[in-house]
Amino acid sequence: MSDKKDKLRVVMCTDPMASCVHDNDQGAEYDAIEEELQDVMVEFDLSFERDIFPYQLKNKPFDVYLFDFGGMTYGCEDTVASHFAELARQAEDHPNAVFIIYSTFSVRMYKECLENELGGEITEQPNVVLYDYDDKWHVELRERLGLGKKEEA
Repeated sequence: MSDKKDKLRVVMCTDPMASCVHDNDQGAEYDAIEEELQDVMVEFDLSFERDIFPYQLKNKPFDVYLFDFGGMTYGCEDTVASHFAELARQAEDHPNAVFIIYSTFSVRMYKECLENELGGEITEQPNVVLYDYDDKWHVELRERLGLGKKEEA
């Protein structure tokens, strides 16, 4: 039996203003997300790519896309809304990939975008995980990838 793990390509984008949880350090936020995913997705050989905006996904191979761009965006709401509209389109165009909308503000802005910017054109997306700082996002991610709960060691 081989110990070789399947690859899981994770691309991410976080707000350059970063998270207040990580002292406004975008690198620390990326590091924390990568560490968390490494702990949860032990069955995979994970590769990470940072700073990939939704419009850059069109021809990029990926399995999971994590997007956190919502809390520190005052004054640039149009730009943020365009990111979320493109993200919704990319989720439709990549039905086998899992999209994680990561953070309370990002989830709120994504829902507003679906309602306001896209006028209900896109509603429920089964490959989108809305993460609002609870533990359920790990379970949802694993389910959407066709995995069960992580076995405890």
